[in-house]
Amino acid sequence: MRLLHSATLLLVAGVVGAAAVVRAAENPIDEIVKDRVAFIPTGSLQPLPGRTIGILVSNPQRILALEGQSTPSNGFRFRRGGVNYDVKGPVQFTVSPNAIAFSRGGANYRWVFMHVDDKPPLANLEVLVGEGFRTKRYDGVDLATPATVKRFGITEPYALVEVEVNSGLGSPVDDKFVATNLRQLDGTKDYPAHVSEVIAGLRKRYETELDAQYQTLEAALVSAQQKALKDQIPTGPRQGDEVMYVTWEPRSELLQVRFRTTITDGAYQYDNVARFGTQFGVEWGRGYDVSKTGTVQRTLTLPAQSFTRVLPLP
Repeated sequence: MRLLHSATLLLVAGVVGAAAVVRAAENPIDEIVKDRVAFIPTGSLQPLPGRTIGILVSNPQRILALEGQSTPSNGFRFRRGGVNYDVKGPVQFTVSPNAIAFSRGGANYRWVFMHVDDKPPLANLEVLVGEGFRTKRYDGVDLATPATVKRFGITEPYALVEVEVNSGLGSPVDDKFVATNLRQLDGTKDYPAHVSEVIAGLRKRYETELDAQYQTLEAALVSAQQKALKDQIPTGPRQGDEVMYVTWEPRSELLQVRFRTTITDGAYQYDNVARFGTQFGVEWGRGYDVSKTGTVQRTLTLPAQSFTRVLPLP
């Protein structure tokens, strides 16, 4: 993208294979996003039933970090009588760079644990089950990875699955659960579209639409620079950051994919390796709601919005 010059976009997740052609509905809905905070959710965990449908997401760490879940909680939390209780667990988690998350209903991603046989597993993992006042202990589990889901026939970076949650007991609001069974649904008669192929096609479409916003975003950056720096010259570098959020909406049976790009520049100083100073930038994004046959039913536009922030001296 010309806006970034030599800067490199941070892509959240790559998709192997050629991008699929994503069809548009005859009269797709096109909306402007009014709630920017909810466009990519944070702080929105939801309970899960004993069996549910959702998306397995590879490379979820960028979104999980935005949500404050860079590692699974060491224990669990529940609420009783208006009081929050935090119960610490007996294990510490080492998060694999290949860890897989689960997404459903527009909520935060959840960490997924599974039984493993080929490496030393975690011990004494306790998770909340049912309504949230009971726990269940699992031995011999670890965070799900592409290697551990292969035994269920799942080989793609994104998959629509039916999952058994905590042995069918379900889960209250928590950041993790144990997937005791999985069944891939996309690519079947009832769910013909392959999720990974659809996401690859949407990423290609998003890149084209982002490039078309060049003049709008460049003008927003110039305005933000003038407001932030007055007559001061930016030191650079100009940088781009892209995040992608994927979820499954069970009520409407729609795959929902959200892209958001943030471009920043600034007048910086450096203290050893830390950077501080005045930063300015612009944010823009697009969202797509896709049917289970691979047709885009609705598009969303996150309008360009500029910002200024001060990076404090470390």
